[in-house]
Amino acid sequence: MRILSNYLVNPLSVIIATLFTFINFLVILLPFHVTLILFLDSQSNFDLSNNIFIYTMIFMFIFTLIYLCLDFYYGFTIKTIIKGCLEIKTIPELDFLQKNFDETIKNFDLKNVTFLLQESKEINAFAVLSLRKKYVIITTEMVEHILKSFDTQEAQDKAFQGLIAHELSHLINWDSLPNLILLSGQVVAVILSNILTFVSTLVIRIISIIPIVSLFAVIVTYIFLFLQFCLNMIYSFILQPLYLLIERFFGRVIEHRSDYQSAKALSWESMYLCLNSLMALNGNTFNSSFSTHPSTINRILHIYKIEKSPENIEVSFFSKYFSLILVFASLVLSIYFLVMNFNHLNYLNEILKDYLALFYSSTKDLLFYIHETKLYLPIVVAIIAAFLTFYILKKISLFVKKIYVSKNLNRSENTPIDFLLLYAIQNNDLNAFLNILKSGANIDMIFEGHTIETYAQHMNPKFLKHIEKIKG
Repeated sequence: MRILSNYLVNPLSVIIATLFTFINFLVILLPFHVTLILFLDSQSNFDLSNNIFIYTMIFMFIFTLIYLCLDFYYGFTIKTIIKGCLEIKTIPELDFLQKNFDETIKNFDLKNVTFLLQESKEINAFAVLSLRKKYVIITTEMVEHILKSFDTQEAQDKAFQGLIAHELSHLINWDSLPNLILLSGQVVAVILSNILTFVSTLVIRIISIIPIVSLFAVIVTYIFLFLQFCLNMIYSFILQPLYLLIERFFGRVIEHRSDYQSAKALSWESMYLCLNSLMALNGNTFNSSFSTHPSTINRILHIYKIEKSPENIEVSFFSKYFSLILVFASLVLSIYFLVMNFNHLNYLNEILKDYLALFYSSTKDLLFYIHETKLYLPIVVAIIAAFLTFYILKKISLFVKKIYVSKNLNRSENTPIDFLLLYAIQNNDLNAFLNILKSGANIDMIFEGHTIETYAQHMNPKFLKHIEKIKG
């Protein structure tokens, strides 16, 4: 996992963002392309339709890459995001915040970073960058929240430094670049969609004026709308959730890496205090496959007892610059193909025709085969069996972990993570409870004069059976 977070997660995120941008283009173009094919009789017209489709895809990709490069250099998107923000160093009452920033950035190999304040009721902080400028933005509500969460100046400063170091980790790893690729693709997709919609509407209206072919215009319109609806359904309910599943998995890995690098830059206490303040918001211990962040408990356990590194935080060349290398290589190859290699267009045309024909034939044959052999029943049984197997393996894993934790309990020494047990009980999260104990928390802790059993009896009586089994 450490190799994935340090070396591969950003390159993989960029590749997936690029592929999903391509898919977005396909969703826009395919209804127009297929509608044309249905009403073209001659082979030459069919080839012309395919050529237009291929050229449009290449043009969109090139335009996206050019827009991305310009955006990354000049920072169009970034300027929109930071609009209305104020430099913290220009606000006298936040001088302490700027001092924390100046102290923290010394631990990172970063330059030209501006610390900004955003007027917002959202408790948040984030980092964005262009090629020439980098920004860490913290909201007014986040500042107030941390100030209210701790009574001492020292604790407040450490929490701010942990938060700032986390955001600086995002900057040094260029974590915002995959989102820039998606945003650039969306800009191009919206422009092309508006152009195609305008052209198709104009053509259909012209055809509708002619009495003989007016019915043809209605048929074309309904076929196009049907194809668009089907593709949008596939995009919304299959492709987009699949992308979110992968993208948010990578996002959680990135958050763990930024927490870890923050702890390595300052030692674990600073990031611990920052995350501790977030626990007070909602007691979050839960996260799913679609969560944008790991659970706060897991984040705290991930950085617990990490010592400060004697060296500044750096990233690998591959992780940092792979994104730019991929973007520029794709741009050069696309332009080369479009300008210098026209002969390959017919080859691509043939591949596209063969693929569409094969896809249609294979899909039809597969559906008929499943229906005739009643294979859908074994498929449903296999899916149910897979879910049951996963559920049973999860229970077995939890049982084994419970036995291991029971044999290695801390029952005497209090630790900074003892309080996390209360949040795990409150959220009925046995796995988190075991992970906290495995990290060394004291199961016989006393919180505000109450034992953990008393707390469970009040907040979640059903959890008592787990505590009793673990204690033996």
